Amino acid sequence: MNKATVQLLLTDLPIGLILSISLVFLPPPLSGNTNSSNAADQQQVRPLAVEIVPEADCPISVTAARTELDLDPFGAPQAARTYVDYKNVGAKPIIAVQFRVRFYNQSGSDRGTFLAPDTQIVEPGALASQKWRTDKVDPSTSTIKLRVLQVKDNTGSIWKSTRLPARSLPGSSTIAPDRSTAAPDNN
Repeated sequence: MNKATVQLLLTDLPIGLILSISLVFLPPPLSGNTNSSNAADQQQVRPLAVEIVPEADCPISVTAARTELDLDPFGAPQAARTYVDYKNVGAKPIIAVQFRVRFYNQSGSDRGTFLAPDTQIVEPGALASQKWRTDKVDPSTSTIKLRVLQVKDNTGSIWKSTRLPARSLPGSSTIAPDRSTAAPDNN
């Protein structure tokens, strides 16, 4: 090796190494619009109206509920997220609750039902919250009705809604809680 080659290696090698490392660890340069208004970057969400159907002598009281539809870029529902807050108004700790969430369109037709369980222990007078996600939502869905179907206390006693079907609801599904979805029967 001659003196010029050695000098070239000593000066160009560190510069090349620094450029290589900076390309790996530095963020890409910003181009054009920097305010993240790209539709793919923003999840579109549409809230649904929620009707809470009261139940006589139910040991829990639903204090708040909401459902949001996650929409694709064209406005079609991809999934529904349902959030429920409730209070144990009974005298015994609750160990399980089952809700029925029924989707309706604007004309009042049933557009799908799912059963939403919650298995947390809720002491008398205490509040609890749960959320569920369902991926199959009819595009015409505009509202939901929420009803408490069953409540189990720590002694094993089960309170049941008068609207609880004798067997599984046709076309319904049970959705696991998300811990980090015919003519109306007037629910």
